[in-house]
Amino acid sequence: MSASGKPAKGGKKPRPPRQDMPEQAPEERVKNFLEVPYGYTPELAALEASRCLQCKKPACVAGCPVAVDIPGFIARIVEGDYLGAARVIKSTNSLPAVCGRVCPQEEQCETACVLSKKQQPVAIGRLERFVADYARRLAEEKAQKDVHERWRMYEQLASLDYSA
Repeated sequence: MSASGKPAKGGKKPRPPRQDMPEQAPEERVKNFLEVPYGYTPELAALEASRCLQCKKPACVAGCPVAVDIPGFIARIVEGDYLGAARVIKSTNSLPAVCGRVCPQEEQCETACVLSKKQQPVAIGRLERFVADYARRLAEEKAQKDVHERWRMYEQLASLDYSA
C-alpha cells in the first residue's frame, strides 16, 4: 500500500525506511566514554535486513574491499540465524566488529547497493556490527558459563573426603 492507501506500484509491498541505530542521549554521553550508538536490537536488525533486495548480481559485494557475501549474511539475519550470519562474514573478514564500525561503507558497499538508486541503501555496516556484537556476546556468555562450571567442579573435588 502506498501513502494514499492504494497498492504500491507493481503490487509489491513497499520497503521500510532505513533504520537508525539507537544511541545515548547527549546528557548521558558527556558523562562516559562508552560508544554513542548502542547498535541494533534483533528486531531493528531484522527490519533493516528485510530491506535487502537479494540481487542476483550483488553490486554491494563488488564494492566491498574484502568481498563479504553481503546478501548471504543479510539473508541469515532475516532468518534469525545470527551466528550463521557471523560465519558468512568471517569467511572473508576476520574483523567484522571493527569493520562494522570504522569501514567507510557509505563510500564502498552501500554506494554500490542497488536500493540506493531509489532510496537510502541497506545499512550494511550497521548490520555487520550487529552480527559481530551478537557473536561476541554469545562467546562471552559461553566463556563465563564455562568458568562457573569449572569452578563448580573444583568445589566438588575440594569437598571430597580423601582420608578414607
